[in-house]
Amino acid sequence: MFDDFRTYVQYMSANLSSPIAEEAYAFGDLGSEGKNHLTDFTIFRQSYDKANGLDEFANAMSSVPKPPSLRLLLLTKVGLIALRR
Repeated sequence: MFDDFRTYVQYMSANLSSPIAEEAYAFGDLGSEGKNHLTDFTIFRQSYDKANGLDEFANAMSSVPKPPSLRLLLLTKVGLIALRR
């Protein structure tokens, strides 16, 4: 799931009108309009929930660590390393 979502985000708002249709779809143009935008995100989310169960996309996104949490974890680790010395 996260690889698909990472690819979707990487090509968000990109012009996908030049690649072949299968390639554009793989890069997030799920509505076949030559762009990867909000409509495609809605299709992605609905497809994920349909395949995995109601609200599973939201559940998966809530389990992803947020950047402030990662910073706090990193600072804690650095602090523990400094205390060892």
